[in-house]
This record gives sequence, structure tokens and C-alpha cells, in this order.
Amino acid sequence: MKDQRERNREHHQTAQAEARVLDWASDKQRAIFEYGPAPLCASGAYNCGKTIGIVLKMLYIADRYPGYRWLVARRVWDDIKKTTMPSFFKYCPRAAYEPDGRRSDVEKILQLNNGSTFVWMHLEDPDAISVLNGMELNGFFFNQAEDMEEEVFITALNRMNRWDQVTVSDAIVDEYTAATGKPWPYINDNGRRMPPSYPIIDCNPSHELHWIYQRFHPDSPEHDEKKIRFDTDQILPSGRLLKPGEPTSYKELGYRMIQMAMYENKYASKHSLAQAEQQDETWKRRFYHGHWGMPEGQIHQVTPESLLEPEATVIHHVMQRCTLHRAMDHGDSAPTSVLWWAVDGDGNVFVFREYYMPNQLISYHREAVSGLSRYERYQLQLADPSIFGPSMQKNNQRWSVAEEWADCIQLPRETAVFLEKGDKDEFGTRNRISEYLKKQGIWKHDAKGELIEVDRIHPITRKMGRWPRLFFVKK
Repeated sequence: MKDQRERNREHHQTAQAEARVLDWASDKQRAIFEYGPAPLCASGAYNCGKTIGIVLKMLYIADRYPGYRWLVARRVWDDIKKTTMPSFFKYCPRAAYEPDGRRSDVEKILQLNNGSTFVWMHLEDPDAISVLNGMELNGFFFNQAEDMEEEVFITALNRMNRWDQVTVSDAIVDEYTAATGKPWPYINDNGRRMPPSYPIIDCNPSHELHWIYQRFHPDSPEHDEKKIRFDTDQILPSGRLLKPGEPTSYKELGYRMIQMAMYENKYASKHSLAQAEQQDETWKRRFYHGHWGMPEGQIHQVTPESLLEPEATVIHHVMQRCTLHRAMDHGDSAPTSVLWWAVDGDGNVFVFREYYMPNQLISYHREAVSGLSRYERYQLQLADPSIFGPSMQKNNQRWSVAEEWADCIQLPRETAVFLEKGDKDEFGTRNRISEYLKKQGIWKHDAKGELIEVDRIHPITRKMGRWPRLFFVKK
């Protein structure tokens, strides 16, 4: 009787499926596909083609090494279902996993006909690190890794080369030996052939203190610094043998960042490009050109005119002449943040209080937020729409993060926060913020009936001039 993996491989090689000729969106997308095995970061703007390049790479490796096990992860499960998985299955046909494989979105697993598997994982669960620490993997892909902690990346690295139920054919070994003149280098402690490992992430650019920048970016001092040591022999991508205790750098270990701009994708739509070009320069630097280096992750230019001292006149205006509102960004692996803001009768917006706290339970956040909000009434309480989907279980039923914030049965009613879904239109929201930060007057008709912009009254100083409509009250 033939081994199941062998029969699956034969079926996969003989299965009839319509061939698709793929054209690279850019040379950098092709470079993503061809690089490795070594840690790879595809960093770039929106709609630059980085994720598709990685998807094609994963499918090729899964086909080349029957039994290969991939982990595909993102911070929020709803984002995986709505963005990562549709991109993946756009290039993974049903013929790749039917009839001998299986796809179960409930179990978060895909098994191809040849035995290779893809495991889907999100990091909203506080036990995600523990689960990850027990996995046996050959490769992983972290989508939108700028939202993840470095601990997750390090844990996944330590789970590589664990899954040994992979077929490395004689033809692949012979091909490697013919090209390099060396024997196959990936052998485990039991003498079994192993496939090469592929740690892959993609991201949008962030600031220079981010762990991704420090490990992968060619301009990062940490990228070149020889401070990493191993307890065992290591074969570097260059082929050099690294002795135990000998220092090396991320660069020598093969860490590479491929940086991509939106306009480098020849399939980017004209509408998307035109919409991106209308954004402010700080936004375009990150999400259009794909450049790193925004101080503290800043994506908007805030002028001194938008900053207010916490003087009595300011506090009185905010508390007595404005409607009050709150906006919350809940984080499981990232800090939870809340902003308090007020709007006056002229449409000026004042951000006057902030809460920012990592590594705490929702019950703790509720008590802290309610303590800061005592005696205040709010018209709007907004939150990221992703927290309204049932992502956990409580009292034998599906339960959402938003429901936990509003629970009045098992948690005190006095600390409950009743949230509404915010807007997911990121382009529109960022553009509106930039408009509010811009110095502006008011529009009136002149004597000829034409619209002209004239000075307006400052909401606090009462001086005439051009002022932003978004203000931040200093702590």
C-alpha cells in the first residue's frame, strides 16, 4: 500500500486544472517570490502587490514540498476573513484541495491534495502566544505585522523546522547539489531531510523605533550590528558556517526588506492612485511612496495653532459650550486607547483627554475609563467595527468585545460603556482629519456673488484669522 502523502502527490501532479499565466505586478513582487530561504519583510504602500507576491510564494513552496505546514496570522480574525483569505483563494483553486484535501474555515485550516497545510490564526485571543508556542511549523506569514508584537515573531521563529512530515524529493536534492556543489543542508537530528524554512511578514511602513525597522530595514543600525549569538552551528545564507558563540547580525542572517510604492504596481487602478495623490504629504510618504521614518508613527502634520494650553478658558469652553464624545480602540495584543473629544456650535473639535494602557483586562479598562469620565454625558461613543463581531465565548454563547464593554450583569453597570460602530472608510477619514488640521477661514459671497474665504474668529482667543478646526488640549 502506498503512503497517503505519495498518493496525494501523484493526484496533485496529474489533476486536471486550467493553467493560468501570471504576470508580475512589478520586479519587486517577483523579488518577493524568489527570495529566501531567509527572513523576508515585504514593506510597502497600499495596493502595491506585496501580499499577492507572498501568496504565490507560499503556494509554490507548498506544492514543491508535499506535507509542508504554513501558519498564516493576523491580529484580528475579521481582517483575515475579509482581506487575507480572499486574496489567498483568488490564486488557490479548488482543484488544489479537492478531492483529497479539505478546507474548513471554521477549524481555520486548509489541506491541499498533496498533504501541505495552511493554518489560519488571529492574535485577539490572549492565549495566542501559548498556542503558537506549541505549534510545529515549516514557514509562517504574518500579514500586517506592524500591528503585532515582536514576541509573536520571535515565538514563531522558534517553532520553525519542527514539522518533519514533509517530502523532499531526490530531484530537488540533486538540483541543489548540481547548482551549489554541496549536499542538502537541511537535516534534522534524526537524519531526516527537512525543507527550507520561510519566515515571511508584510507591513505598511511605521516609525524607526519599530521592531520591524530595527531587524529588517537596511538603514537600521541594529540591522548591521553583530550582537546575535547561537549555541549551535548555523549555516548562513551565504553558505558560511557560523560557530557557536560567534557574533552575527540580522543582515548576515539574511533578513531582507523589499520596499514597494503604490505606483510601482502596474495593475493599481487609476482611481486608487488618484485618490492617494490627493492625501497630505505625511500620509503619502507612508501609504503611497512606502517610506519608513515617521516620528512615533505620525501620519498627520499638526501645527502649533492646533495645540492649546490647559487654561481655565479652554476647559470652560470644552465643558460648558461643547457636546462630549468618546472614541475607543480596543487592543488585545496592543494597548487599549480612548480619546475624549468635544464639538462646539461652530464645528470646532477639541481632543481633551487620553487613556492608553496595555496588558489589562476589559474590566480594568472599564473602571479606569469610567473614573476619568465621571459626571460627563456623551452623545457619541465610537469604536472599531471589528470588535462587534463575536470572537469569544461567554455563558455558553458567542460573545463580542463590544458586549463585554457593555455587560451590566457580571460587571458593574456604573462602568459599562455602550459603543457604536465607527467608520471603516480609512481614506475618507484620514482626508477629513487633514482638512480639519488645515488653517482655514469661512466662506462668504462677495459683492459680485462669488465665494471667497475670509478670516474667522478663534474659538478661544476670539482673534480674527485662519485657524484649524481640530485642536488638542495639552495634558
